[in-house]
Amino acid sequence: MDNKRMLQHCIVACVVVLAGCVTPMGGGQLAPGTSQVCPAEANSCQIDVRIDCNALAACTGVVDPKVLLVNKGNGTPKVIHWKLTGSDNGYEFKDQKVITGEQAFDCDQPGPHKKEVTCKDLFQGTKTTFEYQIHVVKSSDGSEISVDPWIVNS
Repeated sequence: MDNKRMLQHCIVACVVVLAGCVTPMGGGQLAPGTSQVCPAEANSCQIDVRIDCNALAACTGVVDPKVLLVNKGNGTPKVIHWKLTGSDNGYEFKDQKVITGEQAFDCDQPGPHKKEVTCKDLFQGTKTTFEYQIHVVKSSDGSEISVDPWIVNS
């Protein structure tokens, strides 16, 4: 295994450990598959967001993967798609960009049905690890659930 590959694995491992030590806001939790690699040759990557509700109607947000490792490759921007998955339980993305204030990302507002939101990873700047928040709201009453996943550029 070459040094660059080893470094990538170490970064992902560290972020996953750190993410596991943080108590997610809004009742979010780590997803079953906590990390995933977006390969250098890919033009886009998908992150699934779902709302899990128990019998008492207590709901939590789950992001899969919790950590997305984006391989830069030749530096061509990659589109990252966040999609609400699972049964339609009346939740939608909040009407705001997923990542703000970071020069490495150019993000859009959610689409017209608010079930998908996208950002373009531009690989700009020197920062490589990004924690951000996904905000999902219940369309009937506006109650909000937040989850705080990570993106690591390499």
